[in-house]
Amino acid sequence: MNKKRIFSSLVLLIFVSNNLFAAAGTTVFNFLKLPKNAEQAALANLTTFNTNLSFVNPAVLGFTDHYNIQASKAIHFQNTGYNSFNFAMPYNDFGFSLSYFGFDYGKFDKYLEDSNGDYIENGTFGAADSCMQVSAGYRIIDILSLGAGVKYIFTNIDNIKMNGLVFDLSAFLLLSDKWSLALGLENLGAKVDGYMLPSSVYLSYTNKIIKPCQLGLELKSFFDNTMWLKTAIEVGVGENFVLRGGYNWALTNSNSSLGSWYQRNLSLGFALKVNVISIDYAWLPYGDLGNCNIISLKVVF
Repeated sequence: MNKKRIFSSLVLLIFVSNNLFAAAGTTVFNFLKLPKNAEQAALANLTTFNTNLSFVNPAVLGFTDHYNIQASKAIHFQNTGYNSFNFAMPYNDFGFSLSYFGFDYGKFDKYLEDSNGDYIENGTFGAADSCMQVSAGYRIIDILSLGAGVKYIFTNIDNIKMNGLVFDLSAFLLLSDKWSLALGLENLGAKVDGYMLPSSVYLSYTNKIIKPCQLGLELKSFFDNTMWLKTAIEVGVGENFVLRGGYNWALTNSNSSLGSWYQRNLSLGFALKVNVISIDYAWLPYGDLGNCNIISLKVVF
């Protein structure tokens, strides 16, 4: 198998897909872009890095050989926060996962306009997003698996509700015990109440340079013509401690109207493992808006 030919074909496909599906506009479902746990957050929000992220890239489920249960809590900037729960299980060459992800925007002051055109404070209102996901992956040959997932998303802003279905498709190629490639399409689907979904296409590469060290690279292109290069490293320190770091490189001007804070680059984190239990932590800076701190509890058996 010609590795250079495979890699060149996948790079070409990611750019072709970006042009085929490109659509101008913005989305109100940006919570779908957020990392789902502390491990993913510390690794620059990569879609594919190891089998612990099988609930992000469904094709990885085809290579999952352990039960995996995860629960995460994030203290996000500006008094917002989110949490997630993920469960993955293997079955022969298949793998299945169930996931929940919820984002809470907090409370806002509500104002009503009176007959004079003045605005009068009238209590508060809340806003929240949530996502339920079911995914499956199947290893069709020893080195290749395919996966698909369906998400039900729900948004509630002061009792104004929106909901819809979102789909993920992916492939995972494990060419050796040291490096792998993954290709996928995320958040595909029709507009939800007229709002676009944050659809994207990605190409991921991972390489275990030496036993305690693994590198990850990912090219991700959203269909509103923004593109990112994500880089990550994980280093094991002894048997029970892992250090992680990531950096996002904005290859195009990504939502510059929101300010430079949106182009958050750095991510750091660690994991402490005790038998089948792992506690993961991630720190993400958002400039003047503050920081995001994420902690996850993971059980793999």
